[in-house]
Amino acid sequence: MRKARRGLRPSYTWSSILSAKWVLDQGCIWRVGSGDSIGIWEDQWVPQAVGFRLYYGQRHSNHVSRVSQLLSPSGKSWNPALIRDIFVPHEAALILQIPLAGASSSEGAVSAGTWTALWKENSIPRCKEFAWRACHDVLLVRAVLAHCGVELDPICPLCGEVEKTGCHALFLCREVAPIWFGSHLSMDFRQAPHGFTVLNWLHQIFNEKDDWVVDSVLTLMLAIWERRNKWCFEKRWLPYMVIQRALSLAMVELSSSSQSGGAGVRARNIAGSATRGWKAPIAGRIKINVDVVVPAGSDMGFGYIARNSHGQVLATAAAKWP
Repeated sequence: MRKARRGLRPSYTWSSILSAKWVLDQGCIWRVGSGDSIGIWEDQWVPQAVGFRLYYGQRHSNHVSRVSQLLSPSGKSWNPALIRDIFVPHEAALILQIPLAGASSSEGAVSAGTWTALWKENSIPRCKEFAWRACHDVLLVRAVLAHCGVELDPICPLCGEVEKTGCHALFLCREVAPIWFGSHLSMDFRQAPHGFTVLNWLHQIFNEKDDWVVDSVLTLMLAIWERRNKWCFEKRWLPYMVIQRALSLAMVELSSSSQSGGAGVRARNIAGSATRGWKAPIAGRIKINVDVVVPAGSDMGFGYIARNSHGQVLATAAAKWP
C-alpha cells in the first residue's frame, strides 16, 4: 500500500485512498519477521523510537542496510554484538526489545497450520477474522494503546487489573472467565498455564477436528470482545446470561445437519437440548431464533441467532434493553 501508484485511470475511490496515504506513512510500522524487506534507516520498524525510526547509528558500518543483517545466522534471534557495535546504547536497547515474528520454526508451523484450519471453517467470516487478529495479539487493548502513546488508563475496564494482552480481555479477566465456564463448552481459564497464548490454544482446538466446538469458540470470542467494547464506549453492561444464551441458541443441535458424531454428542449435552431440538428451515430460507432474559431487579437482555438450511451460523447478536 505504501508503495502503490496512482495508475493511468484511477477510480475516484482509489484516488481518495491514495490522497490519505500520508496518514499511513506516519502511523504504520513494520513487524519484524525475516527483515529482508525492511530498510534499517528509511523504514519505520522500531516501536519505541521517535517516529519509529533510527537516527544515531553508524549508517555505513559494515555496509549494513537491511534489518535481516542484524539477525543471528539462524534468523531466529537478534545479533546483540553487531547491534551494539553499530548503534548508540539507547537505540541498541530498543532494537533488542523487539520480538521477532515467527521466532521459532515450531511457532511458524503452528501459525501456518492454524491459518489453514481457520479459513477452512464454515464459521461467520468476521469471527474468523477476529480470531486471526487475536492469534497475532494485535487487539487494541488498553495497555497496548498506552504503550503506543495514547493517553489512557492501562487498567482493564472490567476487572481493574492491568490489561496487558488480548489474552486477558478474551480469557483471563475475572469478568470473562465465568462466561467460558458457564457456557456449554465448560472451559475453565481461571487456572490457565503460564505462557498461555491464543495461537497455541486455538491450534489445539483445531486439532480436535470438532467443527461444533470450533464454531462455538470463535463465536464466543467475538461476543466477549463486543461485550467489552459496549461497556468501554457505550457504558452498556451485558449480563453473563445474555452472552451464554445467545451462544447456546447458535450451537444447539448445530450438528443435526452434520455428519460428525462427536459434535452430536456435544450438542445433546447442552441443558434442555435433548427434548427440544433445532430443526433446519427449508432450502433457501433463513431461520432466526430469539430468546429473552428478564432477571429480577435488572434490565432485560435478548439475543438472536440466524442460520441457513445447512445449520451454518450467519449472524448472532445480544443486547440489553432498554
